[in-house]
Amino acid sequence: MVYVGIDSGKQGAVAALRYGLTGVLESAHVYDAPVLGKVYDLLEMVRILRSEIVEDAGEQITFASLESVHSMPGQGVASMFSQGEGYGLWKMCLVAHGISHELPSPQRWKKYVLAGCAQKDKLAAYAVISRYAVQGSSLGSLCKGPRGALLDGRADALCLALYSRMISCGSTSVDGPL
Repeated sequence: MVYVGIDSGKQGAVAALRYGLTGVLESAHVYDAPVLGKVYDLLEMVRILRSEIVEDAGEQITFASLESVHSMPGQGVASMFSQGEGYGLWKMCLVAHGISHELPSPQRWKKYVLAGCAQKDKLAAYAVISRYAVQGSSLGSLCKGPRGALLDGRADALCLALYSRMISCGSTSVDGPL
């Protein structure tokens, strides 16, 4: 079973977690948001969902979560337009591929995935992700860029993939059957 999480911003990412029949995490992949200069790379978006994730796992995506975005006071018009554009494009990719999905707000997925964390920020997301390992390596390592900096879009995408698994399994805690 493959669970996907998408942080739709240009600094965002797509994460895929593959679980075996026994419920053990078998593989994890993160793809940075595909952009060419200042625009989204539509063909790469489709390729990530269709080819990379499905062909790598050898099976269809079970469930996906795409973080819902809304305008907020104080944010620039251009940045909100850009984020809304990415959200709409990813949503269309999910629909066009027939992938079952949910569009949780940041508050909703953080309520589940970051439950018990004092803060609901990027460092908390990284801390939760770092508790999981696949093939002897912490998922936290997938959140870091080539120079070791924490890339929060990757951490959020991985948390959204965990959220997809939780929703699909009917769990309300990352300490449940994940």
